[in-house]
Amino acid sequence: MKTVRQEDLDAWRGQPVVKLDSHPIFASMDLRRTIAQSGVETRNYRNASAGARMGRATTSFSQSSAETHYREDDTSVVCNNVFVIKNGRVLSYTPVGQCYTDQSLQPPE
Repeated sequence: MKTVRQEDLDAWRGQPVVKLDSHPIFASMDLRRTIAQSGVETRNYRNASAGARMGRATTSFSQSSAETHYREDDTSVVCNNVFVIKNGRVLSYTPVGQCYTDQSLQPPE
């Protein structure tokens, strides 16, 4: 069974953003990016099946984190890989939607 593995998410915590920029899987996905006045950046690497309509995202920022909510426009297979970044480091990685992870999504050594 395909699931989201916590160790794959945790592997990104504290990693330099350059590892995310050069990751071959995430580099092949559609990227949506927002930057708050606080300097917190939210990146959504969207993995969607062909013909999937884009969902709508709303992001709210607090002093220490960002929270993103997605509403899908249809029932296509979609995974939003949401990364929160500050000062060039990944704070968190949260997959939203129909997602699964494995070691191939971890940062390169």
